[in-house]
Amino acid sequence: MTNGHAPATKQDVEEAVSGLRNELLAAMRASEMKLLQALYGYAESNRLRLSQQEVEMASLMTRLGVLEDRLLLLEKRLNLVEPTQ
Repeated sequence: MTNGHAPATKQDVEEAVSGLRNELLAAMRASEMKLLQALYGYAESNRLRLSQQEVEMASLMTRLGVLEDRLLLLEKRLNLVEPTQ
């Protein structure tokens, strides 16, 4: 099928199909790589956000513990806490 006017042979059709198949596979691989890169970026941003929230939560728990200690001291000072026996 070099001149474009001769009938296509079975080999010509197989070569054309093989070329299209290779192009399709290359396009699919490129799409797959783009999707994976986008997912990796999303996962990394979520990991960073989660670790930041864990740090903030630890800070809040520390502050809450300090407040509870101070409240206990006030209760002891005012004798609001009954002695345990």
